[in-house]
Amino acid sequence: MTDEIEDDAVSSGESFDDMELAYREALRSIEAAEYQVGSALREFVEDDSDQQPVEESAFVSIGEELAEDLKSGSVAEPRLISDGPSSSRVSPSSVIEAALFVGGDVALTARRLASLIGQDTEARVAVRLIDQLNERYSEEHRPYEIRLHEGGFRLELREEFAEVRMKVFGYGPREVRLSPESLEVLAYIAYNQPVDRTDLEQIRSDGGQAIVRQLIRLRLVELERTGSRRNEVAYRTGDRFLKLFSLDDLDDLPHADVFRFK
Repeated sequence: MTDEIEDDAVSSGESFDDMELAYREALRSIEAAEYQVGSALREFVEDDSDQQPVEESAFVSIGEELAEDLKSGSVAEPRLISDGPSSSRVSPSSVIEAALFVGGDVALTARRLASLIGQDTEARVAVRLIDQLNERYSEEHRPYEIRLHEGGFRLELREEFAEVRMKVFGYGPREVRLSPESLEVLAYIAYNQPVDRTDLEQIRSDGGQAIVRQLIRLRLVELERTGSRRNEVAYRTGDRFLKLFSLDDLDDLPHADVFRFK
């Protein structure tokens, strides 16, 4: 079955007004997600008349506790409020899970997710917790996972459940239309993966970042982290790339003695 997704954004180009509008919409979505998560957490940890009061210092110390756990090689799930016989507890991983759940299609960076846990929490703590959440999802055979995109992390349905989504929401198959420039970048990544931005600059002066972002949105290319810094990433083709081109694995890619890129 051939999927069909139109790639009008890359082929026709976006005006600065459209880009600014999209940026503002993304900011509003992120702010709305943060507000919902914050409100939900406050309601969850608010004490009833028979509970102990919440200590503000307990929220501030979360990052310090997690940093100590990272040094020891494991990340614990510290409490957001002080000990008490009937006090409620929210774990940092639950905060991240809730933020990604209400965030929808808006990608949230590790730094922003860490700030929801505590003002002194480092981004690497959020990344470690995301890895643990994905491990748990895999062990429990959950139909979703947290994926890294160009702009941050998103909670998404696994590819093997795509047909279920189409049956429920009526998303029918559509033909994939890629511009020659998009095909060029996709082919380069497919034959040379993993590649980074420096590699892509060999075929396009700007590194083809707009095209790469579009390929990531189409799930033809995946982003993987190669280091601790945000810009230390590499690009690979994903499972959907193989499915679209009817390939069992990358060894089935056609080869030629000379493969030229403009």
